[in-house]
Amino acid sequence: MWSRMARFSSSVWGSGVLLLCSGLPDCNLARQVEQEKRLLLPERIILVRHGESEANLDPGIYTVKGDNRIELTDRGSEQAIEAGLKLKALIGDEPVHMFISPFQRAYQTARNIRKNLNIQWTTVDPLIREQEMGNLQRNFEAQREIQKAIGRFWYRFDSGESGADVYGRVSLFWNVIKTLNLNPDHPHVSNVLVVTHGLTMRLLLMRLFHWSPDTFETVWNPNNCEIWVLKKNLDLRSDLPYELDLEEGAGLRATLDVRVTFKNREEALLKLEDYLSLPPPRTVQKELAKQVLAKQHNLKVEDIEDIDFFANKKFSKYK
Repeated sequence: MWSRMARFSSSVWGSGVLLLCSGLPDCNLARQVEQEKRLLLPERIILVRHGESEANLDPGIYTVKGDNRIELTDRGSEQAIEAGLKLKALIGDEPVHMFISPFQRAYQTARNIRKNLNIQWTTVDPLIREQEMGNLQRNFEAQREIQKAIGRFWYRFDSGESGADVYGRVSLFWNVIKTLNLNPDHPHVSNVLVVTHGLTMRLLLMRLFHWSPDTFETVWNPNNCEIWVLKKNLDLRSDLPYELDLEEGAGLRATLDVRVTFKNREEALLKLEDYLSLPPPRTVQKELAKQVLAKQHNLKVEDIEDIDFFANKKFSKYK
């Protein structure tokens, strides 16, 4: 039986069809194929937020101008040129495949960046556009306030998207990255540049690092034209083996307000900086969090009785 199956797998392999033969002696084709795919992934993925836009100066512009048409300010154009110079110093003349959000401020940022780079391929991809905020001609401020109360991941704008919706489509974008170097008719790409939006960048990393929605909410948007650099590390056990390189790019800021109970029964609401430094699952790392808080707020670890990571969340109990 085994020999017949092995001969069958050999014949279909020769015809270009992959047969997954798990369980057969010395047969681990599926793992071999996946490992080869990992080896072909780009070495570096660079995420860049667009430069300062009209909406960054005046959020009310959403009520009179479509989000996709919002442009860079003069300062935003200068930021993009500076980002291009930084990237030039980082990757030199190495070829780059650039992906761009189809919004005007992303287009304009990309045009200023590419002046200094060897951009060999450009793809405009709607998967990495900004969150669709719907028709904001009315009730703009009211919707923003509701969004703050519910959270950016969960709140869905009228006629628009929630952060969860954006998460779904940026997950598809990672599939684009996975298959980028599998096309034999396309030259191998070592550097990928993604010019997009702050929320989109955070959600790309949420999928990459498997953050929970609560952890996502702690991560701050990057500044305009801030650069996040992801480097491939095949030692990581992941379908997307990338990690942030803090030497080549900026780091992340993540903060969480926690309620601290002291041994003298006093309580205080404190901001826990560098929340991502806690290993997952983060909300069970109370002893480590005590050490971080003590250092950040000039406290003594032995004075801290307990930490409530859900201080700002109210859950109704089942009856």
